[in-house]
Amino acid sequence: MIGLDLADVSADGAITKAPCGGERAGRSPVDRGKGGMKRSTGVDGYGIPLGIIGAPANRHDSPLLRETFAACSIQPRHHWPERVTAHLDRGYDSNRTRDLLEEIGFDANIARKGVPASVQIGKRWVVERTNAWMNGFGRIRRCTDRNATTIDFYLYLAADVVSAGQARGWPCGPAPVYAAPDRCVTSGSSRRCRPGTSAGCSWRPARRSSGDGCC
Repeated sequence: MIGLDLADVSADGAITKAPCGGERAGRSPVDRGKGGMKRSTGVDGYGIPLGIIGAPANRHDSPLLRETFAACSIQPRHHWPERVTAHLDRGYDSNRTRDLLEEIGFDANIARKGVPASVQIGKRWVVERTNAWMNGFGRIRRCTDRNATTIDFYLYLAADVVSAGQARGWPCGPAPVYAAPDRCVTSGSSRRCRPGTSAGCSWRPARRSSGDGCC
């Protein structure tokens, strides 16, 4: 497909907070057992999201790989190149993963356990970057929605924004969102517009909230 590098694909999971519980929440192994949500993201060779699967935080990455690559195949369908290599980190270093990749016809480039990650980063760094960009969206970083359909909507919305930004040539990901003060201020003889308070201001206001917003 034009614009996609489907010869090299990567997948990885990312865990964010889910303090209100819900259908995509589980005990987070990286946050002292608090509520968390995991998303398993599959990307092409440029880091453009192809498919996302939401799951509770206590699900392991490896069992989600089949669903992730199935979601990635919805758009390309029969346009996969003859040879596709899947780049995965050492969390996928298992016979189960290799059997799955052999079943779907992907070559495996999986980091090995016991070897420093920096030595074998390979081409999977693009999925790490995409996950970092998606963590910049507050609705995902701290998910207070409980309905799975709503959560999936925001996951794919964030993926669409990341894809559009890459098409526009973002050097460092989406532009940050800043909170807007209430008014402009005057300092000495100069008048300075604070972020988000004037039509001429380039900063974007962020939605304000109190507490977790789930009670």
